[in-house]
Amino acid sequence: MTHIGSIGDRASGATVLVVGVAVVAYTLTNLNPGTITSPGSGAFPLLIGVCLCLFGGSIFLTGALAKLRKKETRESDAAPVLLESLIYVNLAVAAFALMIEHFGLVPATFVQICIAAAATKSLNAKKVILFGIAVSVMAAIVFKIGLKTPVPLIAWP
Repeated sequence: MTHIGSIGDRASGATVLVVGVAVVAYTLTNLNPGTITSPGSGAFPLLIGVCLCLFGGSIFLTGALAKLRKKETRESDAAPVLLESLIYVNLAVAAFALMIEHFGLVPATFVQICIAAAATKSLNAKKVILFGIAVSVMAAIVFKIGLKTPVPLIAWP
């Protein structure tokens, strides 16, 4: 069942829009975006902020216009957000942030995937481990080899 125009659409769209505006404002006041031919250090963050504004605005407008057209579903029809899932996902992000400097990209990514996977009951341990390994390898390829970021792959304290 599609939930068109729910309060969740408007709230999530507004949240993404506010984050996008904050990124754009921070970038314009603190970083040099440069020009099209000579991008500065703020060019990419500015682009990300503008994309967040566009996506957030479109999600918000979709929800708001659907409500105006009387197509809003009842809130009781919407899938409930489980508090347990929110906790696991936030713990996964926090674990990654705490581990990246001390243990490196690969272990931090693997632990993040394992913690986030606990938010769902549909994955068994074998799938979580295989997915964690695959995402960790992809992260290593993208960030270390492709983007040449100065983050160590594995760093034991």
